[in-house]
Amino acid sequence: MADHKNITTQQLLDELVVARRGQGADDTPMPDLLLTMRSDDPGQAADLLGMLIADNHDAFLDLIVELGGYAATCVSLLAVLEISTVEDTLAELEQSMRQFFASKQPPRTRGAAGERR
Repeated sequence: MADHKNITTQQLLDELVVARRGQGADDTPMPDLLLTMRSDDPGQAADLLGMLIADNHDAFLDLIVELGGYAATCVSLLAVLEISTVEDTLAELEQSMRQFFASKQPPRTRGAAGERR
């Protein structure tokens, strides 16, 4: 979305926060989470979620629902603006997630305990 609007991710998130406040929405951790997910250190997102779970379980569950709605809206907007079909966007997201998690997996080693015969 930011690329399509020719702005930075930070600018897009700033717009999101302003629009949410303009609609009377309460501040939530969603913009912070989106920023940390885009950072070079994905551990920041895990730390933020961990703190939220520990401090306020209901707010954590609300965040998950809010993120799902946000993702669905973005996918729909990309289709409506004829930037990408829903199917193509979901396929791209799936591939991105697979690559992300594959890069975060520790290398497999063959030790006496882990070796199968």
